Amino acid sequence: MNLRQRYAGPTDRRAGIDAAGRCTGHDKRNVVSFGPLPEEMLAVACVWRTDGTIVEADIVISDTAGLFFLVRPDRCVAQWDLEGTLTHEFGHVFGLGHVPNAAHGALTMSDGLPGCSTDARSLGLGDYLALRARYRRW
Repeated sequence: MNLRQRYAGPTDRRAGIDAAGRCTGHDKRNVVSFGPLPEEMLAVACVWRTDGTIVEADIVISDTAGLFFLVRPDRCVAQWDLEGTLTHEFGHVFGLGHVPNAAHGALTMSDGLPGCSTDARSLGLGDYLALRARYRRW
């Protein structure tokens, strides 16, 4: 897998995701942006493929004030870790789906990220094994 990234400065581009959390048209540019989402959504990733190859991936993160933290507040209530949320969404970009929270709640790709926790900042063993199985070259 040949991946590269670089910071190219600020942009006014928006992820190809609407306020209902639906994927819209793509422009062959990968964008991560903040924007409105339904209350029950923290973030959404959309991945577009051509012949099985990813050609674009966009992520939108809810712009609801006070929803996310970078440093866990002492009196955390109904807030989520931004880093863990993005780790989860980038898991989707790399081809991982959700796993049921009831059976795999400790995994980053669980369908129920816990509030006030920083545990999803890195991949769990099950997440890693799923990536390894998907890309088989590791």
